[in-house]
Amino acid sequence: MFKKIANFQLKSTNVDQKYGFDFYRYNAKVEGIIVLLSIVILPLITLIFLNVFKKQLNINEEQIQLIISVSSIFFSTIGGLIFWKLHPISFFKSGVGILFIYPIAFLIMGIFSSICSQIIPGLFDKESKKITAWGSVFQTFIQLIAEIVLIIYAFLRIDDLKQRVKLTLKENKKQLIIVVVIFTVVMFLLGNVLYGIIVNKLGLGQSENQQNLIKPLKDKQTKIIYIILLLVFTVFVAPLFEEIIARNAIFTAVGSRWLSIVISTLFFGIMHIGSGDIWNITPYILGGLFLSLAFDFTRGNITYSWLIHSTYNLISLTITIATN
Repeated sequence: MFKKIANFQLKSTNVDQKYGFDFYRYNAKVEGIIVLLSIVILPLITLIFLNVFKKQLNINEEQIQLIISVSSIFFSTIGGLIFWKLHPISFFKSGVGILFIYPIAFLIMGIFSSICSQIIPGLFDKESKKITAWGSVFQTFIQLIAEIVLIIYAFLRIDDLKQRVKLTLKENKKQLIIVVVIFTVVMFLLGNVLYGIIVNKLGLGQSENQQNLIKPLKDKQTKIIYIILLLVFTVFVAPLFEEIIARNAIFTAVGSRWLSIVISTLFFGIMHIGSGDIWNITPYILGGLFLSLAFDFTRGNITYSWLIHSTYNLISLTITIATN
């Protein structure tokens, strides 16, 4: 039974034979546990603890955000150092390194963005002590640049990644389109139905990540430029970056397909609720599950999960723009 399920993957192609993905490069009982603890268990415990006891601790959302950011960087740095100590040669070439270093890169990006928001006129409202619509546009642009830099690094440094994507786009177009369409439709319909049920049962509102996303769309001055920026960011760049991190890196590091699916699913949820908005983690976990299953089904070929992710985001973005 489990063997049949384990073999439920696309038929091997020339791409897999030339640049096949190695699901078992590392030991699940060693490296897999390191990844599980450092990027899922410890950050998730921190998230839950802070959200449950924030009144008793007398901390606000900004303080929660700061604690989560610092603790996540601490956990990932420790996990990364241990992993690097075990495998100094393959740490970066295998694609594992980017999983542990990207939080530091994002911290630097965040500090730079915050400083600029304070010194560039029009990005920060001193009266409300909140960033303006133009500030949100600026922050999105900085994040776009940061992710592009990390994507370029990944394609230059990670073994076979560029070749795998390039050859898939060249040789497997028909299969690629079929898989992307099927997974996107199932992901959109089933995911939204399940999330709708959960929202009604728990009475959840719009996630903070989604609120921050649509804020500049409500401002006439920023709407057009922000739509263009969102199109590039959410449809092309962010999906590829997130698949490199949440699928390619995690499935490489963990050494077990089943454990990788679990870790990747939970991590995808955690990485989208950095504000501590844990009660709205559900849609991201559902999305992470579908994309993890797609990555596994397509034999670890990031091209498929990337384009599924991009297509899903395009549909969601179209709906968001149309309703705002």
